[in-house]
Amino acid sequence: MAIRHPPSAIRAAATAISAAAHSALLLTVADRGPGFPPADLAHVFEPFFSRRPGGSGLGLAITQKIMAEHHGTIAAMNGERGGGMIEIVIPSESEGPGRVGLRGTFVGAPPEPQVPRSRSG
Repeated sequence: MAIRHPPSAIRAAATAISAAAHSALLLTVADRGPGFPPADLAHVFEPFFSRRPGGSGLGLAITQKIMAEHHGTIAAMNGERGGGMIEIVIPSESEGPGRVGLRGTFVGAPPEPQVPRSRSG
């Protein structure tokens, strides 16, 4: 997203949010480009998925894994006025593993847990 557009076309914001006893930081990065093609939104977090020539398709997949490890969330969407948007919610330090908190409340569900593959042999 940010690589395709000049810096003046990128908007970034950080907002402290709280709900009941839980708090988090909401990070939003948006651009003024054409946005994500609707069919691509379901795939943007898949490793090696990229529509950009020369793109590795790893940036959002790695970011999603990091967010999951920190009990946060990341979501990709199109803005109401156009452009692509990424929203990240990072829970405060008081949010621990296994606690019900902001995960999914503001920006989609957490990623599905991955089942370890068994080694044969």
